[in-house]
Amino acid sequence: MSDIGIVRRMDDLGRMVIPKEIRRNLRFKNGDPLEIFIDKNAIVFRKYDPTPDPLGNQADNISKVLAETLGGEAVVTREDVVISAPGNKSLLKKSLSEDIHDKIKNGESYFGRKGEELMEGWDSKSNFICTPLNHEGNIVGSVILFKEKPTNVEEKVMLAMTAFLEKQY
Repeated sequence: MSDIGIVRRMDDLGRMVIPKEIRRNLRFKNGDPLEIFIDKNAIVFRKYDPTPDPLGNQADNISKVLAETLGGEAVVTREDVVISAPGNKSLLKKSLSEDIHDKIKNGESYFGRKGEELMEGWDSKSNFICTPLNHEGNIVGSVILFKEKPTNVEEKVMLAMTAFLEKQY
């Protein structure tokens, strides 16, 4: 946990304002339900998600199949957080960069370049293709394949895998 030095006072009803910078960094938006719990001696806020992980271990299976079939390395995200990275466990729980997250929110595949910031503080070591995971009109995640020269055929394979994951919701 980082000490960022922001002090807020609580009002008579126990309310406090979460600073805008923190809300932006955590991607909290107006109206987002937050889960509040105690961890040791700290109060923790996180986005509330009432559904269990619908993907279960399917995300790992898809990542492995894509990597074995197409070569390269594959990861799956839920929302903007990596939930499966069998080839590189250090990527687990990393958040997509705001720029990449914004690009896939329109529901179209995105071809990225080597050196582009894919995740917060992490530049891609390879070109990549990112296909959005759609559930009832909302982008709920993505499948990302790292490959030096991703092709349109590989994009179609990824779209098929993404469609399979969408059926898990």
